[in-house]
Amino acid sequence: MAKVFLDLERPEDLKSVLKDAKEQGIESVILDAYQYQMGKTVPDTEVLDEKLAQFRKEYFTKVENGDIEAYRQGLPILTEYLYWYPGTYMLVERGLFHRAAHRYEEAKADFEKALAENPRQPYALNGLSFVYKFEGNYEQALICLKRANRYRDPEMSDVIYADMANLYSLMGNYKEAAKAYEKFAKKTGFRYQYHMSKYATCLMRCGEVDKAAQILKSTYGENEVDYFDEACDVYQIAGMPEKAKELLDKWGSRKKTLDNRDKGAYYGKMAWQELLFGTGDKAVEYMGKMLDCMGGLGAYADSLSDAIFTCILCGNDKKGRDYAAKLRLHLEKTKQRVYSDMVKSAVYERTMSWYYTKS
Repeated sequence: MAKVFLDLERPEDLKSVLKDAKEQGIESVILDAYQYQMGKTVPDTEVLDEKLAQFRKEYFTKVENGDIEAYRQGLPILTEYLYWYPGTYMLVERGLFHRAAHRYEEAKADFEKALAENPRQPYALNGLSFVYKFEGNYEQALICLKRANRYRDPEMSDVIYADMANLYSLMGNYKEAAKAYEKFAKKTGFRYQYHMSKYATCLMRCGEVDKAAQILKSTYGENEVDYFDEACDVYQIAGMPEKAKELLDKWGSRKKTLDNRDKGAYYGKMAWQELLFGTGDKAVEYMGKMLDCMGGLGAYADSLSDAIFTCILCGNDKKGRDYAAKLRLHLEKTKQRVYSDMVKSAVYERTMSWYYTKS
């Protein structure tokens, strides 16, 4: 009835309905929107589209990069846009904004409200899937993602298959993960290197070594260093030290032609080879060489974290404390990943930076 009274411009009747709802403890963003719209002229959808495009630039991107103040400032603005056009589209939009700020309960609430209105809304299902994933509920995340895929519209990205594969991997089901990555690869032309490496890793874990090697060669064939880096990673993860060493020997023979970044990547893979299949002392030594090459480069926090982790496992507290102090200083200076969608990386770096202060 509230919508009827709003459309008929009967404010007193609308106020009565809203009052009754409040007294009965009914909370509804739709009713809040109708109360907002009383006596106001709502802009047309073209204005909304323009406002949203600007909002995404000014607020959404900043929130994704960790600007909490942008979230506080942007939320009432986006909520007003929701009051202009209450419904699934704007509920999903606000849900995504909550999710970007890691406000998962609020995000879940908006996605569920959208689904209450339309249970087949694919973007709400997709958004809810990511919330469950970030909360560690991979089974429920997969259910939502499969439903999103079932009801998807033609504009929805094929990356949904890669997201599905990632969930299967997190659950340890590498056979199904490989199938999902293969679907993604076929639909996108095998051109996304990051996902192809993940695909190859799943194939390795399933024992399909030759197919995995073929995927990596076709993906990185034109860039030998990247191929060495990714293929070594896959062989090490799959527990195949001989294959990894074979590539490391070829990679090492080209050291003189490598820049510092690529040398750092080589020494990093050598360190993991020793840590997984060799000796602790050698692993620590190679981590040191890696850091000598990587200092100041973009992946420095990751590299320092790996070095600290190696020192912890190998009992080299002296070097570990030194690296931890450097990592703390680096994180304080750069504010790297203090807030990040890469939650595991952020936690890993902070944990490694403070490990030796707790012992």
